Amino acid sequence: MRRRSFLIGAASLPLAACAPRVLTAPAGSGVSLVHVKSWTAIEGMALLALSGVKGVPVRHSVDAWRMTYPSQDSVGRPIVLSGLLALPRGATPRTLVSWQHGTTTTRADVPSNLSVDGISAALVFA
Repeated sequence: MRRRSFLIGAASLPLAACAPRVLTAPAGSGVSLVHVKSWTAIEGMALLALSGVKGVPVRHSVDAWRMTYPSQDSVGRPIVLSGLLALPRGATPRTLVSWQHGTTTTRADVPSNLSVDGISAALVFA
């Protein structure tokens, strides 16, 4: 029984390293950051292959965050917009990439809700 407990504990140690980083937005900014998903490099390569992206290596695990922020519509009414922030884990980001998707007809198809194109872009760029 003790050996089994040790093996379960030892197996969970690598998972502790997979815990997402904590990000906070400036107080009073109206910006909200919520961790939505993490992928290991192996999971990332498999997801890219399934989505038809070939020949792009995934070098790091990736943490994905949904960012919401206040804005205004075309007539000045307040609205809340969202974006997907993807960061490599275990590596310092070298630059910022901003990927702009086309117009969607439903909120379910936006990157911050982990649409296929949003996941693919997050894995490729992070």
